[in-house]
Amino acid sequence: MLDLPLVYNKTRGNWNDNQPPSGAYKGTNGGKAICFSACEDHQMAADTSALSQENVMIGAMTYTFIRAIKEAITNNSRITYCGILDSMHKNLDEDNKAQSLHAKISRVFQRRIIQEPLLSSSEDFDVNTEFKL
Repeated sequence: MLDLPLVYNKTRGNWNDNQPPSGAYKGTNGGKAICFSACEDHQMAADTSALSQENVMIGAMTYTFIRAIKEAITNNSRITYCGILDSMHKNLDEDNKAQSLHAKISRVFQRRIIQEPLLSSSEDFDVNTEFKL
């Protein structure tokens, strides 16, 4: 698990302190680390084979991340960290309503997928920055 010191609060549009109660520094020793996580610590990341024609297990959040990138490329949109996070939330919300094409995920688990994708970082940055690998 990568516990970075800051977590982006999508609702408020700001960075929240994610330092552990022990006060131990969880950042980098130089450079910036950025992480998209499948869920919060108290949630469970869901895997499913329902999205694979080869019956291969894939993380539900990995799938929504890839889908977000592909949608931005297809729409010839600028890919930003915030845009990816928004798209991941949107796709999960659609699935949780069991109205989307990806409702297969929910059926595998017989219930809603309760996951909140997170964006964390070793330092705050403008989430409207272009996404780069």
